[in-house]
Amino acid sequence: MIKFEKINANGNVTDVPLEMANEFNNFFVKVGQEISDSVPNIEKKPEDYLSTPDNAQLLNLQNVTPEYIVKIVKELASKNSSDIDGMSSKMIKFIAPEISVPLSHIFNASLETGIFPET
Repeated sequence: MIKFEKINANGNVTDVPLEMANEFNNFFVKVGQEISDSVPNIEKKPEDYLSTPDNAQLLNLQNVTPEYIVKIVKELASKNSSDIDGMSSKMIKFIAPEISVPLSHIFNASLETGIFPET
């Protein structure tokens, strides 16, 4: 921890703790706005800085097969730790063959309709 014995604030040297605290407070209250004010305004939107590849319209997502889901799940590290829903990767690997068909249906329906489940 750094302890200041005295500070110089705008040419005024003080060693009074309350005055020092107020000077630090004044500095930190103002510094954010001063930095913000020093940044020039720009008319461009953030997305204007993104380049669009010429082949962006060619993006074509293919259907997901149950076999592909099982393959991906098998590549997960086997861990006993659980996620927020209480599922471990070991459990998901164990049930992958049973859930791969409904999962592939949900994934493919989402890609086809553009509607994705929230949870």
